[in-house]
Amino acid sequence: MRISADTQSDFFWQEQFSQPEIYLNDVPVEHVLEADDVAGYVRVIDYDDGGRPRYAGGAFITKTLTGTVRIEEKEMKK
Repeated sequence: MRISADTQSDFFWQEQFSQPEIYLNDVPVEHVLEADDVAGYVRVIDYDDGGRPRYAGGAFITKTLTGTVRIEEKEMKK
């Protein structure tokens, strides 16, 4: 399954989840732009050492992480 944070994408996450959680090699991943558990990748916003998103040429800099991807519905706290 593939999901995306892009509202114009056919894979926009709200079409399939109310609140997804993404794991890469069983570790939660934040700031996910796109994830695909079949292809085994997660595309995230890249951050500098100060915790600020990296930005260049009018867009965020991203990086693609690969491994075993799991996409789940986030459990809501009661």
